[in-house]
Amino acid sequence: MLAHDKHEHLDLKAVKFLAKLTRYAVYVFAFAAYAHFILALSGLGAASLTSIGMISLIVGFAAQNTLGNLIAGISLLLYRPFKLGDRLHVTAPTGLETGTVESLTLGYTLLRTDDNHRVVVPNSLMASHADSERVS
Repeated sequence: MLAHDKHEHLDLKAVKFLAKLTRYAVYVFAFAAYAHFILALSGLGAASLTSIGMISLIVGFAAQNTLGNLIAGISLLLYRPFKLGDRLHVTAPTGLETGTVESLTLGYTLLRTDDNHRVVVPNSLMASHADSERVS
């Protein structure tokens, strides 16, 4: 029987690729739904369609980071490149941090540093940043 290394993890590049692929798939789906929606509204006036388009654009830009973190969170939960209790080096918004993974949600990963501080790292950063690596 072959022994399985319990510390074997999926490469973060694969997670980053899947996160980008999923993000683009969401964009394509949203564009297709939007195009269908526009055809259904062809009876409305140009001013109404322009208003709907501007509102959609504003909502899309506002939700971009949130959706990116959500998609990256789903990728991290599915592929588990790290697990609770693993120690990681990551370039967080506060700079280079080393800490233990305390929780992983759909939007962010929570690290507990050696000096007992909690650092919230967005999942889009955890999935895409090349400096994230396990510490032995």
